[in-house]
Amino acid sequence: MSPRIFSSRNLWRSWMRLVIMLFPALMLLPASSAVFGATPYKVLLLLSGDGKPYQLAAGGFSRTLLRSAGRAIPFDLTQLTLPPQESDEPGSDVISRDDYDLIVPIGTRAAETIKSAPGKGAILNILTTRDAFEAIWRSDPYQDAGPVSAIYLEQPIARQIRFIQLALPRHRRCGVMLGKRSLHLVEALGAAAVNSRLNLSTIDLSSVSKPIDGIKSVLGSNDVILAIPDADALTPNIAKWLLYMAYQKEIPVIGFSRAFVDAGALGAIYTDPEQIGRQAAEIALRAALAPGNDDAGTWHLPPPQYPEYFNVAINDSVARSLKIRVRPGQYLTQSLIQLEQAETWRAQK
Repeated sequence: MSPRIFSSRNLWRSWMRLVIMLFPALMLLPASSAVFGATPYKVLLLLSGDGKPYQLAAGGFSRTLLRSAGRAIPFDLTQLTLPPQESDEPGSDVISRDDYDLIVPIGTRAAETIKSAPGKGAILNILTTRDAFEAIWRSDPYQDAGPVSAIYLEQPIARQIRFIQLALPRHRRCGVMLGKRSLHLVEALGAAAVNSRLNLSTIDLSSVSKPIDGIKSVLGSNDVILAIPDADALTPNIAKWLLYMAYQKEIPVIGFSRAFVDAGALGAIYTDPEQIGRQAAEIALRAALAPGNDDAGTWHLPPPQYPEYFNVAINDSVARSLKIRVRPGQYLTQSLIQLEQAETWRAQK
């Protein structure tokens, strides 16, 4: 076989074929990012501590951002971890929001810390509950805080109600345990009940003198219990009594975390830290690509939102003990995703 001769014509043809192959991909890149060597967007991940959930959320954010952006959209990621509160190490008081395009406080302590930082740079809070976020950022005039948003740690009520209907189709009476911090969910519960076959009733554990009496009351008039995360009302001790008393009466409890399921709840919807980090990175990418960022110098963030990604955990041992047949967690997860996609499609029609 004779060696191939790379003449000028052959080189020209090869180059043209390469351009034709890459042309569709090049057209998808934003004009501002098509030139490599552009000034990178500066993003700060501020961790509340060195705990595993914070590390997982930061890892999920970094991997998603860099994998999705590649070299087309340059990012300069900085990760800082707050020292223990009793430590003498310097904290983050040297941080200025104006030094970053986006700051991602991971955890409530990081959110509290960055609230006092000077500047008006964009802030996206993750691994914090809705009530904690509002207590931190809406205690002062919200319009003066700059672009601030969040991905809440808890699940939306509508998703919880759909889950109960899918997992427990024969159950009709659902008692919802609330506290002072979660009373704002009463309106959302009412809206969810309209499109549900469940009869929902709520009890405010923080308003009763003895939480045990409140648990007895809600167990006496319902055949399934939905526990809402509320640090004031549903303390670890009260949660333990709820699971014990519900098990004695053979009433399933729907919790809000994997740990709650492992402790004795029948099931729960939860979002792991990596999934929240992934969602935060996707928000950051959309903000980076929004028109006008380079000129205005300030990113625009969407309103605070609930987790987009989630999992379903089922305690098969509890299900067997209660003589309840429940679909596997993966099946329920996919079913919920399909229902939500269908609702989104109908809303857009």
